[in-house]
Amino acid sequence: MASSSDSKTRSGPKRGTRRPNAQRYLGIFPSRRIDLATPWLSLDQRMTAQIDTAQIVPTWEAALEDATISSEDARLYCLAGGPHDDGRSGIWFEPSSTVYGISEFPFSAPQLTDLNSPAQRSKHRIGLFVGIRSVVLAAKLRHELEHACQWDTGGKKDLLDFSSQVYDLGSTCFGGLPQSGRFYNLVPTEQDANKAAASFARARFSPATIAAELERSDAVLFRSPTESDPASIGPRMLAFAAIWSDAFERLLEERALPLAATLALVSDDGVDLWRELSADAHFTSLRKEVTSQEPTEENLRALSPEEVTRSWVRFGEIVEAATACANAKILG
Repeated sequence: MASSSDSKTRSGPKRGTRRPNAQRYLGIFPSRRIDLATPWLSLDQRMTAQIDTAQIVPTWEAALEDATISSEDARLYCLAGGPHDDGRSGIWFEPSSTVYGISEFPFSAPQLTDLNSPAQRSKHRIGLFVGIRSVVLAAKLRHELEHACQWDTGGKKDLLDFSSQVYDLGSTCFGGLPQSGRFYNLVPTEQDANKAAASFARARFSPATIAAELERSDAVLFRSPTESDPASIGPRMLAFAAIWSDAFERLLEERALPLAATLALVSDDGVDLWRELSADAHFTSLRKEVTSQEPTEENLRALSPEEVTRSWVRFGEIVEAATACANAKILG
C-alpha cells in the first residue's frame, strides 16, 4: 500500500450543493441566545468550557469527504474537555441503535434526546471529546468514520454481530492481562480504522507533529498510513478469528450459536473458507507460533512494563503474519 502522500485521493460528496450549517450536523445545541459559540455541553461539571467550532467544523467536513460519507448521513456529538482517566476519546454508534447514558461518554440530556430522535437515529452518530490536541481530534474523527464505512460497505449488522464475537474472543483469551488492549488494535476492524486515521492525519499535519504523536499514548492512530478496503472487512474478520479457531468454536458453542450461521454473517462461503484455512499447512504453522507466543498471566508476571510491551509487540508481529497469510489464502 502507498504512504499517505502517495495514496489515492478518494472522491468526496458532490460539490455545488448547499452546505448545511454546523448546528445541522453537529450534535451541539445553541443557548437561548441562539449562539453556536455557547453550545450545550456534556454534564461533566465543565459546563463553562467552550467548544471551538471554528476548528471542529472544517475538520469534520474534511473527514467526511475523506471517508466519502455525506454530511446528511452522519452527526457529530461534542463533549467538552478530554476523556476521563484512560478512557476512549471517541465512539461510533451504529445506525438505528439506541444510545443510553454511559459514564465514559457523559452526553447531556439534550444530546441523548437528539441521539435517539427519529431524525437522527438512522445516521452514523459519532461522540467525541474535543478538548484534545488538534491532530488527535482529526485522527479520531477519521477513525470513527471508518467504522461507519465498514458498516455501509462491509455487512452492516451482520458484520457488527460477528465482530462482537471476535472482540469477546479477545476478552476470553486475554482479558485482565497487563496491556491486553493491544489485542484490540490487532483486530482488522480496528487496524483499518487506525490506518484511515493515520493517512488522514499525515496528509494534514507536519512530519514533526506526527513524529511527536508516535511517542504518545495515541501512537496507534498515526503508525500505518495505508488504504484499507471496507468491502472485504467481513472475510478478513473471519480470517483473523481462524487464528484461534478452536477457542472461537468453543465460544460459539457455549453461546449456542451455530458455527455455519455465524461464519455466514461475513461470507457466503464462510464454512468452506474456515475449512480451507484449517487445512492450510503454512497457516497452521503460524497459528501454532501465535499460540506459543501468547502472553499469559504467568509469563507476564515477572516482567517490567517495558518487557511486557515488548512481549505484546512480538506477539502482534506474529499475529499480523498469520493474518496476512490467511487473507492471501481467502482473498487471492
